[in-house]
Amino acid sequence: MDITSHNLLMNNADAVAALQLTISGVTRAQIDVNSDILSRFSMKMADVDGGVKIVIYSPEGRVIAPGTHELLFGLPASAIITDARLSDSNARHLNVNYEGVVTSIDELSISESEFNDAKIYDLSGRRVGKWHSLPAGIYVVNVNGKQFKVRK
Repeated sequence: MDITSHNLLMNNADAVAALQLTISGVTRAQIDVNSDILSRFSMKMADVDGGVKIVIYSPEGRVIAPGTHELLFGLPASAIITDARLSDSNARHLNVNYEGVVTSIDELSISESEFNDAKIYDLSGRRVGKWHSLPAGIYVVNVNGKQFKVRK
């Protein structure tokens, strides 16, 4: 999950049945939810210290299909995701990476042999095979204690 140009994007590899977000630096009045999400899902908001907690779910068992989805629009520049939790239709926790305001971009600068030996995960947090054997896509690569999102 990333806040990009004041919109909250979710790029999910698995179907998401429910999500809970805590966003600091916003008020309820500043949150504009995607109308498609509102038409298919229930939403609850609660004020928390310095921000808002949002829960989106479907009592009918609907899911957000894998893909990229704009969830929220027009967030203030001060908005930062401080917690994000996702679950599938069986109420199993899905791994999630979230970023608030991007303050710097780390450069991935390693040798090819180090890259092939790195731990590589899909966007759901499942460990996958060696880089050279993976299909095109976006992966999370752990190198020297840092995580990088890398497009193949």
